Amino acid sequence: MTKKQTPAGYVVEEMDIDEIAEDGGNLNMGTVRGAAVMDFSLNTFGPARGVALDKKNKAMAGNKTVQAARNAGVKKVIVVETDGDVLVATRRRDMDLDDPADKRAREYSVADNRTNELDLAWDARLAAQAVEEGADFSVLFYDDEFARLTGEDDWYFDDEDGQEDVVDDVVPEMAIQPFEHYDYLMVMFRSTLDWSRALDVLKEAGLIKQGFTVSRKTRKVGLCRVIEGAALLDLLTGIDQ
Repeated sequence: MTKKQTPAGYVVEEMDIDEIAEDGGNLNMGTVRGAAVMDFSLNTFGPARGVALDKKNKAMAGNKTVQAARNAGVKKVIVVETDGDVLVATRRRDMDLDDPADKRAREYSVADNRTNELDLAWDARLAAQAVEEGADFSVLFYDDEFARLTGEDDWYFDDEDGQEDVVDDVVPEMAIQPFEHYDYLMVMFRSTLDWSRALDVLKEAGLIKQGFTVSRKTRKVGLCRVIEGAALLDLLTGIDQ
Protein backbone atom coordinates (compact mmCIF):
# COMPACT_ATOMS: atom_id res chain seq x y z
CA MET A 1 0.00 0.00 0.00
CA THR A 2 1.37 3.40 -1.00
CA LYS A 3 0.04 6.75 0.20
CA LYS A 4 0.52 10.28 -1.08
CA GLN A 5 -0.92 13.51 0.27
CA THR A 6 -1.94 16.28 -2.13
CA PRO A 7 -1.24 19.96 -1.38
CA ALA A 8 -4.94 20.36 -0.51
CA GLY A 9 -4.63 17.67 2.14
CA TYR A 10 -6.34 14.79 0.34
CA VAL A 11 -4.75 11.37 0.72
CA VAL A 12 -4.32 9.28 -2.43
CA GLU A 13 -3.24 5.68 -2.02
CA GLU A 14 -2.93 2.51 -4.03
CA MET A 15 -4.08 -0.74 -2.48
CA ASP A 16 -5.01 -4.28 -3.42
CA ILE A 17 -8.63 -4.85 -4.40
CA ASP A 18 -8.88 -7.67 -1.86
CA GLU A 19 -8.48 -5.11 0.92
CA ILE A 20 -12.01 -3.90 0.17
CA ALA A 21 -14.53 -5.62 2.44
CA GLU A 22 -18.08 -6.42 1.37
CA ASP A 23 -21.01 -4.77 3.13
CA GLY A 24 -23.01 -7.62 4.66
CA GLY A 25 -25.94 -5.25 5.15
CA ASN A 26 -26.17 -4.13 1.52
CA LEU A 27 -29.86 -3.68 0.72
CA ASN A 28 -29.34 -4.48 -2.97
CA MET A 29 -29.32 -8.24 -3.52
CA GLY A 30 -28.55 -7.77 -7.22
CA THR A 31 -29.91 -9.86 -10.07
CA VAL A 32 -28.52 -12.62 -12.26
CA ARG A 33 -28.96 -10.54 -15.42
CA GLY A 34 -27.50 -7.46 -13.78
CA ALA A 35 -24.42 -9.40 -12.73
CA ALA A 36 -23.99 -10.71 -16.29
CA VAL A 37 -24.28 -7.23 -17.78
CA MET A 38 -21.84 -5.82 -15.22
CA ASP A 39 -19.33 -8.57 -16.00
CA PHE A 40 -19.73 -7.76 -19.71
CA SER A 41 -19.15 -4.04 -19.05
CA LEU A 42 -16.04 -4.58 -16.93
CA ASN A 43 -14.55 -7.05 -19.41
CA THR A 44 -15.37 -4.89 -22.44
CA PHE A 45 -14.64 -1.37 -21.22
CA GLY A 46 -12.63 -1.87 -18.04
CA PRO A 47 -13.41 -0.04 -14.78
CA ALA A 48 -14.40 3.64 -14.95
CA ARG A 49 -16.98 4.37 -12.28
CA GLY A 50 -15.59 4.38 -8.74
CA VAL A 51 -17.00 2.91 -5.53
CA ALA A 52 -17.53 4.44 -2.09
CA LEU A 53 -15.73 3.03 0.96
CA ASP A 54 -16.10 3.79 4.65
CA LYS A 55 -13.03 4.57 6.73
CA LYS A 56 -12.43 0.85 7.30
CA ASN A 57 -12.43 0.07 3.55
CA LYS A 58 -15.89 -1.52 3.62
CA ALA A 59 -17.90 -0.83 0.45
CA MET A 60 -20.81 1.55 1.14
CA ALA A 61 -21.70 1.77 -2.56
CA GLY A 62 -20.42 -0.45 -5.34
CA ASN A 63 -20.33 -3.90 -3.73
CA LYS A 64 -21.36 -5.54 -7.00
CA THR A 65 -18.83 -3.43 -8.94
CA VAL A 66 -15.98 -4.60 -6.72
CA GLN A 67 -16.94 -8.23 -7.23
CA ALA A 68 -17.27 -7.78 -11.00
CA ALA A 69 -13.88 -6.04 -11.09
CA ARG A 70 -12.33 -9.02 -9.29
CA ASN A 71 -13.96 -11.34 -11.83
CA ALA A 72 -12.48 -9.22 -14.63
CA GLY A 73 -8.99 -9.58 -13.17
CA VAL A 74 -8.59 -6.10 -11.70
CA LYS A 75 -5.97 -6.19 -8.94
CA LYS A 76 -5.33 -2.61 -7.85
CA VAL A 77 -7.50 0.21 -6.53
CA ILE A 78 -6.68 3.94 -6.38
CA VAL A 79 -8.30 5.40 -3.26
CA VAL A 80 -8.89 9.12 -2.70
CA GLU A 81 -9.56 9.84 0.96
CA THR A 82 -11.98 12.74 1.58
CA ASP A 83 -14.46 14.05 4.14
CA GLY A 84 -17.25 14.31 1.59
CA ASP A 85 -16.32 17.82 0.52
CA VAL A 86 -15.01 16.98 -2.96
CA LEU A 87 -16.32 15.01 -5.93
CA VAL A 88 -13.94 12.25 -7.00
CA ALA A 89 -13.93 11.57 -10.77
CA THR A 90 -12.14 9.06 -12.96
CA ARG A 91 -10.88 10.48 -16.27
CA ARG A 92 -10.61 7.88 -19.02
CA ARG A 93 -7.78 8.97 -21.32
CA ASP A 94 -8.80 6.38 -23.90
CA MET A 95 -12.40 7.62 -24.38
CA ASP A 96 -13.86 10.72 -26.06
CA LEU A 97 -17.63 11.26 -26.29
CA ASP A 98 -17.16 13.97 -28.96
CA ASP A 99 -15.07 11.77 -31.25
CA PRO A 100 -17.35 10.23 -33.94
CA ALA A 101 -14.91 7.34 -34.28
CA ASP A 102 -15.01 6.53 -30.56
CA LYS A 103 -18.07 4.33 -30.19
CA ARG A 104 -16.85 2.82 -26.92
CA ALA A 105 -17.39 6.04 -24.96
CA ARG A 106 -21.13 6.14 -25.73
CA GLU A 107 -21.46 2.37 -25.41
CA TYR A 108 -19.90 2.50 -21.96
CA SER A 109 -22.19 5.37 -20.90
CA VAL A 110 -25.27 3.33 -21.81
CA ALA A 111 -23.85 0.14 -20.30
CA ASP A 112 -23.26 1.94 -17.00
CA ASN A 113 -26.85 3.18 -16.76
CA ARG A 114 -28.32 -0.09 -17.99
CA THR A 115 -26.35 -2.09 -15.44
CA ASN A 116 -27.68 0.06 -12.58
CA GLU A 117 -31.20 -0.48 -13.89
CA LEU A 118 -30.94 -4.26 -14.25
CA ASP A 119 -28.94 -5.08 -11.13
CA LEU A 120 -31.30 -3.63 -8.52
CA ALA A 121 -33.28 -5.96 -6.28
CA TRP A 122 -34.10 -4.62 -2.82
CA ASP A 123 -33.72 -6.87 0.21
CA ALA A 124 -37.02 -6.23 2.02
CA ARG A 125 -35.84 -7.74 5.29
CA LEU A 126 -32.70 -5.62 5.48
CA ALA A 127 -34.64 -2.52 4.44
CA ALA A 128 -37.15 -2.96 7.27
CA GLN A 129 -34.33 -3.75 9.71
CA ALA A 130 -32.45 -0.59 8.73
CA VAL A 131 -35.52 1.55 9.44
CA GLU A 132 -36.06 -0.17 12.78
CA GLU A 133 -32.46 0.68 13.66
CA GLY A 134 -33.07 4.35 12.91
CA ALA A 135 -32.22 4.79 9.22
CA ASP A 136 -34.24 7.59 7.59
CA PHE A 137 -35.36 6.75 4.04
CA SER A 138 -38.23 9.28 3.98
CA VAL A 139 -36.74 11.27 1.10
CA LEU A 140 -35.88 8.13 -0.87
CA PHE A 141 -39.25 6.37 -0.54
CA TYR A 142 -42.81 7.54 -0.09
CA ASP A 143 -44.67 5.65 2.62
CA ASP A 144 -46.63 3.55 0.14
CA GLU A 145 -43.48 2.74 -1.87
CA PHE A 146 -41.64 1.52 1.20
CA ALA A 147 -44.68 -0.43 2.35
CA ARG A 148 -44.82 -2.25 -0.98
CA LEU A 149 -41.06 -2.86 -0.85
CA THR A 150 -41.26 -4.52 2.56
CA GLY A 151 -44.50 -6.36 1.79
CA GLU A 152 -46.40 -4.46 4.48
CA ASP A 153 -48.70 -2.54 2.16
CA ASP A 154 -51.74 -4.01 3.92
CA TRP A 155 -51.34 -1.67 6.91
CA TYR A 156 -50.76 1.31 4.61
CA PHE A 157 -54.43 1.22 3.70
CA ASP A 158 -55.69 0.75 7.27
CA ASP A 159 -58.00 3.33 8.84
CA GLU A 160 -57.21 4.88 12.19
CA ASP A 161 -59.68 2.49 13.83
CA GLY A 162 -57.86 -0.51 12.40
CA GLN A 163 -60.51 -1.36 9.82
CA GLU A 164 -59.01 -2.09 6.43
CA ASP A 165 -60.24 -0.14 3.42
CA VAL A 166 -61.33 -1.83 0.24
CA VAL A 167 -58.35 -1.19 -2.01
CA ASP A 168 -60.10 -1.68 -5.34
CA ASP A 169 -63.15 0.47 -4.62
CA VAL A 170 -64.60 2.51 -7.47
CA VAL A 171 -63.96 6.25 -7.41
CA PRO A 172 -67.26 8.07 -8.19
CA GLU A 173 -67.14 10.42 -11.13
CA MET A 174 -68.39 13.99 -10.90
CA ALA A 175 -71.14 14.90 -13.32
CA ILE A 176 -70.16 17.55 -15.86
CA GLN A 177 -72.05 20.76 -15.27
CA PRO A 178 -73.02 23.28 -18.00
CA PHE A 179 -70.61 26.22 -18.39
CA GLU A 180 -68.35 24.90 -15.66
CA HIS A 181 -64.83 26.24 -15.44
CA TYR A 182 -61.87 25.84 -13.11
CA ASP A 183 -59.66 28.65 -11.93
CA TYR A 184 -56.66 26.53 -11.07
CA LEU A 185 -53.67 24.94 -12.74
CA MET A 186 -52.78 21.27 -12.30
CA VAL A 187 -49.17 20.22 -12.85
CA MET A 188 -48.41 16.55 -13.47
CA PHE A 189 -45.03 15.06 -12.62
CA ARG A 190 -44.05 11.80 -14.27
CA SER A 191 -41.42 10.82 -11.74
CA THR A 192 -41.12 10.98 -7.96
CA LEU A 193 -37.75 12.71 -8.39
CA ASP A 194 -39.33 15.66 -10.21
CA TRP A 195 -42.12 15.79 -7.61
CA SER A 196 -39.57 15.83 -4.78
CA ARG A 197 -37.64 18.65 -6.48
CA ALA A 198 -40.86 20.62 -6.86
CA LEU A 199 -41.61 20.13 -3.16
CA ASP A 200 -38.16 21.47 -2.29
CA VAL A 201 -38.72 24.61 -4.39
CA LEU A 202 -42.18 25.22 -2.93
CA LYS A 203 -40.89 24.66 0.60
CA GLU A 204 -38.05 27.16 0.11
CA ALA A 205 -40.59 29.67 -1.16
CA GLY A 206 -42.70 29.15 1.96
CA LEU A 207 -45.67 27.84 -0.01
CA ILE A 208 -45.83 24.45 1.71
CA LYS A 209 -44.78 23.14 5.09
CA GLN A 210 -41.92 20.80 5.95
CA GLY A 211 -42.67 17.12 5.47
CA PHE A 212 -45.62 17.44 3.09
CA THR A 213 -46.13 13.94 1.68
CA VAL A 214 -48.51 11.01 1.61
CA SER A 215 -49.09 9.71 5.12
CA ARG A 216 -49.33 6.08 6.14
CA LYS A 217 -52.96 6.46 7.07
CA THR A 218 -54.16 8.48 4.11
CA ARG A 219 -54.87 6.89 0.76
CA LYS A 220 -55.24 9.23 -2.17
CA VAL A 221 -56.23 8.57 -5.76
CA GLY A 222 -54.12 11.54 -6.84
CA LEU A 223 -51.73 13.89 -5.11
CA CYS A 224 -52.74 17.54 -5.14
CA ARG A 225 -51.68 20.73 -3.39
CA VAL A 226 -53.52 24.04 -3.74
CA ILE A 227 -51.54 27.24 -3.17
CA GLU A 228 -52.37 30.90 -3.46
CA GLY A 229 -52.13 32.05 -7.07
CA ALA A 230 -50.68 35.42 -6.06
CA ALA A 231 -47.93 33.70 -4.11
CA LEU A 232 -47.10 31.51 -7.10
CA LEU A 233 -46.95 34.56 -9.39
CA ASP A 234 -44.60 36.29 -6.99
CA LEU A 235 -42.39 33.21 -6.94
CA LEU A 236 -42.30 32.84 -10.72
CA THR A 237 -41.68 36.54 -11.41
CA GLY A 238 -39.19 37.02 -8.60
CA ILE A 239 -41.31 39.59 -6.75
CA ASP A 240 -40.77 39.61 -2.99
CA GLN A 241 -43.77 39.18 -0.75
